[in-house]
Amino acid sequence: MGSHLSCFQSAASLTLNGCATGSAKITGAYNLPSKKIIHAVGPIYDELNPDDSEAKLAGCYSTSLKLAVQNGCRSIAFSALSTGVYGYPSTEAAPVAVEVVREFLDGEDGDKLDKIVFCTFEMKDVRAYNETLPIFFPPEDQPATKEKTEAGPSKKETDEAKAIAAELPSVPKSDPSQ
Repeated sequence: MGSHLSCFQSAASLTLNGCATGSAKITGAYNLPSKKIIHAVGPIYDELNPDDSEAKLAGCYSTSLKLAVQNGCRSIAFSALSTGVYGYPSTEAAPVAVEVVREFLDGEDGDKLDKIVFCTFEMKDVRAYNETLPIFFPPEDQPATKEKTEAGPSKKETDEAKAIAAELPSVPKSDPSQ
């Protein structure tokens, strides 16, 4: 698989010719088990300008959804963009992602995708999406509300997350392409 991935990365880098932060581009999947790959460039979280970070993160999801439809895709899967080394707090990133998807599905192209998957790899992301999804996609018998639920991480979970975060490498402070 390693050689397939390196060939894919080389081909994709030649095809993409760069991509702005907060946007996305699409390529063929080459030898990967899908038809297309959408490459999104999430923002490095800016604590001093969180609105800019939010706009760029929303742009990643929105552009990706539009590209999927424009290219005849019937499904799309997202990782928790920017919540890793880019330092975007999962509890702030998940509502951005889910709200963009909700608005897309409620729009004119919403019926053109059959499946949207959120892939989470870390417990902090799992918790954030488990908290956020019912707000924008409530069970059939409950109306949607954009109000945050009362349930949040416990003090123990918060302390554990801080301890883990302290051991992680520093968040990049510059554009990764430089």
